[in-house]
Amino acid sequence: MSRRPGSHRSPDDVIPDVVLASRLAPSALRSRIRSGEVRRISPGAYATSDLADPRQLALARMRAHAARTTRAFVFSHASAAILHGLALWRVPSETHVRSSSSSGRGSDSSVVRHRPYPDADEMAVARRLPVTSLEVTAWDCLTTMRCLDALVVADAALRAGASLDELVERARRRQGRRGSTRARTILEHADAGAESPRETYLRLVLLRAGLPAPQTQVPARTGRGTYWGDLGWPRWRLLVEYDGRDKYRATDGTDLWREKLRRDALADAGWRTVHVTKEDRPSDIVRRVVTHIPVDARVALTVRRELMGW
Repeated sequence: MSRRPGSHRSPDDVIPDVVLASRLAPSALRSRIRSGEVRRISPGAYATSDLADPRQLALARMRAHAARTTRAFVFSHASAAILHGLALWRVPSETHVRSSSSSGRGSDSSVVRHRPYPDADEMAVARRLPVTSLEVTAWDCLTTMRCLDALVVADAALRAGASLDELVERARRRQGRRGSTRARTILEHADAGAESPRETYLRLVLLRAGLPAPQTQVPARTGRGTYWGDLGWPRWRLLVEYDGRDKYRATDGTDLWREKLRRDALADAGWRTVHVTKEDRPSDIVRRVVTHIPVDARVALTVRRELMGW
């Protein structure tokens, strides 16, 4: 699959430093808490910085768990996804591990333990911490997450190099097990071309409405050169793009000017573009896109109910 120049890279998260209460004198810990130098993030664990970002807080809790646990474990599910650098639609408050101990929660109620403990070829190391492999991580998320959350992880995992063939084969072998039908359905619509969770969300909105699967990262040739659309249908010369606020961050107007030139060039080349923002409702997105597709395609639209639930 072709990718636009400067294509979005996976987040390069840095794991925050943590302090364990067991490794400090009680008076020293109290002093650091009073001064605001550390804040509690889990039982017996403190972070040395303010962790407003949910991914950073999740990483700090993972570091604390790795430092204090004596049981064999690997991080799994959404926790492993973060360590692999995968995007998430939402970051859970729990830390997920596959453990050699019984399932459930121990003294730390934020740690969720899963079984079985993975085989050696299903484990990896990411950011110097033990994790399930990329494919196992994706599979765990596919079988337990809601539709949008699972598709965001699937897109990101494929983009990071996960084998679609291996995931499809895993779905075939585990047919009938809990979550396997969900996983198989999501895999049918996963696409490594999605560059952000919002682009995945936008594609899912269109898929749910029954539109044909859009191509991701669409090259559009114009008199000013080739521009790349987030997704679209080349046969209809139709692009759909998610516009975030960062797109217009320059204060001197250069971003707005470049965007004007881009839009003019695409229009001159016969491309129609629907621009979507975070504030747009799914029904409005679908309505605006459908007005640009052929009449026979509109008549053939059938809602994909299998993508509605979970």
